[in-house]
Amino acid sequence: MSNVILHLVQLVFAGIVIAHLVIGLRRAKRGLQQVSTAVENSAAVLFRWRIAQGWSIRSISPNIAQLGYSADEFLSGERLFDTLIHPDDRDSATEEVNKYAELGVEQFQQEYRIVTKTGQLRWVQTHTLSERDSQGQLIGYHSILNDVTAHHQTETELRLASSVFDNTAEGIVITDAQQTIISVNKAFTQVTGYPKEEVIGQTPNLLKSGRYDAVFYQQLWETLQTTGQWQGEITNRRKDGTTYTQWLNLNMIKDQAGQLSHYVGVFTDISHRKQQEVWLQFLTHHDPLTELANRQLLQERFGEALRRASRQKQVVGLLLIDLDHFKTINDSLGHALGDALIIAVAQRLLKCTRESDLVARLGGDEFGVLLDPLSHSQDAATPARKFLDALTQPFKLEDHTLYISASIGISCYPTDGNDVETLLKNADTALYCAKEEGRNHYVFFSNEMNVQATETLYLSNSLRRALERDEFILEYQPCLDLLSRRITSVETLIRWQHPKLGLIPPARFIPLAEQTGMIVAIGEWVLRTACTQARSWQLDGLPPLRLAVNLSAMQFRQPDLPQRIATILHDTEFAAQGLELEITESMVMQDPDRTRKILTEIKAMGITIAIDDFGTGHSSLSYLKRFPIDYLKIDQSFVGAIPTDADDMAITRAIVAMAKSLRLRVIAEGVETLEQQTFLTREGCEEGQGFLFGKPQSAQQLKTLLSHGYPNKQRLP
Repeated sequence: MSNVILHLVQLVFAGIVIAHLVIGLRRAKRGLQQVSTAVENSAAVLFRWRIAQGWSIRSISPNIAQLGYSADEFLSGERLFDTLIHPDDRDSATEEVNKYAELGVEQFQQEYRIVTKTGQLRWVQTHTLSERDSQGQLIGYHSILNDVTAHHQTETELRLASSVFDNTAEGIVITDAQQTIISVNKAFTQVTGYPKEEVIGQTPNLLKSGRYDAVFYQQLWETLQTTGQWQGEITNRRKDGTTYTQWLNLNMIKDQAGQLSHYVGVFTDISHRKQQEVWLQFLTHHDPLTELANRQLLQERFGEALRRASRQKQVVGLLLIDLDHFKTINDSLGHALGDALIIAVAQRLLKCTRESDLVARLGGDEFGVLLDPLSHSQDAATPARKFLDALTQPFKLEDHTLYISASIGISCYPTDGNDVETLLKNADTALYCAKEEGRNHYVFFSNEMNVQATETLYLSNSLRRALERDEFILEYQPCLDLLSRRITSVETLIRWQHPKLGLIPPARFIPLAEQTGMIVAIGEWVLRTACTQARSWQLDGLPPLRLAVNLSAMQFRQPDLPQRIATILHDTEFAAQGLELEITESMVMQDPDRTRKILTEIKAMGITIAIDDFGTGHSSLSYLKRFPIDYLKIDQSFVGAIPTDADDMAITRAIVAMAKSLRLRVIAEGVETLEQQTFLTREGCEEGQGFLFGKPQSAQQLKTLLSHGYPNKQRLP
């Protein structure tokens, strides 16, 4: 500020000197020498020059030395004055002088840039008075040149300061020493809503929000007066009455004498940032989609409830709710509709709870409900039924009407655990059981579940190492032609020889393998091992027969399944014509178009294809006839009731008739009696498999059987 004032004073002084010099030139040329003497004692440069001779200098004051030149350079004609002018300003300056001369202007003023001898750029201002001869003819000019570079710099700085003041993103308000507003910028108006003309002459009190008492403002002003500044977060009020939060910096401005002259306030509207902070704080304990409590908040509230229940001898319940088959909705209708369904589910759950309860979204389609308090553990069944009833009502979302169900697992304090982690784990175990038992119902946790869950976890961990430790074995069950009683094929069956638990049947470990994803690796091991064994039988000279191997649903979904099968056949040197692959009816109908493509590729290799457990699924004949299928295997659940159950006999008869119409061969599973064989043979079933013909047996046992009893009309062992 002091530099600006100093520059202004210099400019004013220079202007006064110049004005007096010009007046002197106009009053009497006789006083020119006196003026020259005065100029020589100032910073100005005085020179006389002629236009006709190209700005030739007739006289020049020694002050020209401040520009790096000597007077002799101009007086000797070595240099013309216009060569000092910056090239970018030279044409306009000379044109302007020529115009003034042509019009006979007696005096004029110009500003332009000149270049010093050292190459510096300077702004100058010239005041020029015409010189005429005794006849009044214009013969030249007298000019006074003054360096106004500092003035230009001051103007530039002032313009910059003004631009910054008006265009800065922060609001600025300036008051005098009496706190009367004398200036505000555009940002002030944008934030507060007050136009400039409404606040000039007012005090900042018009912005008060009313949230602070007199003590707050007293402390603020005491800090400002003591330190000269104050900064902090404060809430003020806009013109429309709404409040906003700002970060405010207040400063005292003093003059050169050290006296208070102004107050300056600079503030930033941080309302949006404060809202984000509130939202981020909210998200630490809530789900962003449903705005329900999240897992962290549920655990915190659960812990508080348990401590209170322990003191007051109360019961606290926990419900874990998982939507049934939600993935199907997400995959078929899209995640946007899936999210809308999750929100709608959350709203229904909230309507079924008490104010003291807590509903949380734990992730995906899983919810948790804290029931606090309960009188008895069994009281948790009431809200569980409400939830199931509410969720089975149709959901109308966009153009869709959706029907869903849910499974619920329940654990309660203190019967099922004393801490949050245990109760969550036990509720999850109960939820798993609810799904296993058919879904769309609730299950209370029991200690038996815990034992079963522990065993399942142990088996799951052991299963991951079973392949590495070579714990799987294969058995083979023969399949016979019902008329000739000759063995036509053998079905490959896997067993798990656990080192501690002994022989584990497939029904116990195959579901675990599917859940863990191990079924793909296990399935490939079965196919490779069986093909290797079948090739070994061929090399031993045993008669050829079909090798039947089951494919799991997860294997069938592998995009490169045909290539994997081809690789195994190549590696084991087993002919594709000797392989029969069995897939279930439900697998076929999951994606009929893809199924047809995959089966066509497999069939093209020469592999036989059979539909296993036929009759238990929901296949469509219109699709079934399009698939390249060779065999239908009637599920043993129908064969086992023959001849006592007329319905099962009718179903079996219909399956055989349908297969005949589609030119498919039929294999009956689970044949255990001669009556069953007789019925199946009479109805036209070609092949049978079951204990009547032979139990699953080792590769060596089957080799012995094939070596000594093939063909054989006797009952197989």
